[in-house]
Amino acid sequence: MFGGTPVKEKSLAGYAKELDVARLKTQADVLDLAAGLEKGAANAYLGIIPAFPDRQLAKLAGQLANDERRRVSREPRCPLEDHEGPLQSLRDDH
Repeated sequence: MFGGTPVKEKSLAGYAKELDVARLKTQADVLDLAAGLEKGAANAYLGIIPAFPDRQLAKLAGQLANDERRRVSREPRCPLEDHEGPLQSLRDDH
């Protein structure tokens, strides 16, 4: 539909190196990584919306972006409520 070339699959070691998992020493480090990945996913869904000629696909991308953002939002049940890092920037733009 949009063309392009799929990215090549990496080995587990390749992903670990790219994500710099050696720096993950604490739970907060892991939560920072997860929050950053969720924010990136939400931004990717939002960025593709204008490219969809089909309004239903655009709507779906918006819903997916919302789902990603809610994972790191200020939900009462969110264990990251007082956590600093990438999560903070998501909470501050309410």
